[in-house]
Amino acid sequence: KKQLDELMKMLSQSNPRYVKCIKPNTSKKPCLIDSLDVSEQLLSAGVLEAIKIRKQGYSIRRTHEEFVNRYLKLYPDVGQNLNIYKEKGTFKPAVLEMFNFFSKIPEMKELMKHEKKYIQFGINKVFMKEEVKDVLEYKLNRIKFIQRIQNNYRRWKIQRKIMKMLKSIKKIQCHYKGLRYRRL
Repeated sequence: KKQLDELMKMLSQSNPRYVKCIKPNTSKKPCLIDSLDVSEQLLSAGVLEAIKIRKQGYSIRRTHEEFVNRYLKLYPDVGQNLNIYKEKGTFKPAVLEMFNFFSKIPEMKELMKHEKKYIQFGINKVFMKEEVKDVLEYKLNRIKFIQRIQNNYRRWKIQRKIMKMLKSIKKIQCHYKGLRYRRL
C-alpha cells in the first residue's frame, strides 16, 4: 500500500507518457508484417479510438507564440509589434489580429462563419481543426513557393549582370594586353 501511494504521488507530480510497442508478427521475424495482428493490437490498445476522438476534436493545439511564429508570413503586419508582444508576455492579441485578417481570405470565410466549430482561443493556446490548419498551410506553402520563384529570378538576374561585367572585364583586359604587347 505504501509503494502504491508513492507511485501515485510520483504520477501526480509528473506528466506520464508511455510508448506502446506493436509487434509486427507473432514469429518475431524481421521485415515481416502481419496486418491483422497489427490492427488487432491497435484496436485492443485503444489507439484507433484515440485517433478518432482526436480527429473529432481540435487536433491542432499550438501556443499563441508558436502560432504567430508559424504563420507570420501570412500576415507580416503583426511582425512590427512582435517585440511588444514579447515584452508583455502574451501573444493572444496578435493571434486575434491575425485571425481577423485571415477571415478575409476566401477559403477561410466559410470556416470563420462557424468559428466556434473550427477554432477555439484558449488562455495560452489556439485550438484548430484540421480544415483550418490545411487552409493556413496551403497559403503558407504558396507564399514559400512564390518566394522561391522570386529568389531564383533575382539570382538569375544578378548572374546575368555578373556575366556581362565579366565579359566587359575580359574585353578590357584583352585590349590592355594588346596595347602593352604592341608597345614592346
